Amino acid sequence: MVRTLDQLPILGWTRDTNTIPGSGLALALRTGGLELVARECLNMQAVPMVLVSGSHSTGRTLMHIQFELPQSVESSGQAALLMTDQLNKYVCK
Repeated sequence: MVRTLDQLPILGWTRDTNTIPGSGLALALRTGGLELVARECLNMQAVPMVLVSGSHSTGRTLMHIQFELPQSVESSGQAALLMTDQLNKYVCK
C-alpha cells in the first residue's frame, strides 16, 4: 500500500502554494475550468482519508466538487481509477 497523496503528482498534481503555512501538505490540480485541492484529514467518522475539493466552471455553469479518497491505495493506477470515477460523477453529468 502507498499513500494516495504521494501518487497524485504522477497524475499531474502539484504542491498547492495557496495553503496556510503549517496546515500540512496540500496538492492542487488546475487545468481549464477545473480547480481541485487534495489534502489528508479525518472524515466525520474520524477515519483518515484524502479530501478532494474544488470547482469546475464552464462559460455557463459553476459546479462545486467534493469527495473522499482512501488514505492509501495499491498503486498509482488505482489512485487514477478512483479519481476518474469520482470526477465522472461531477463533470460527465
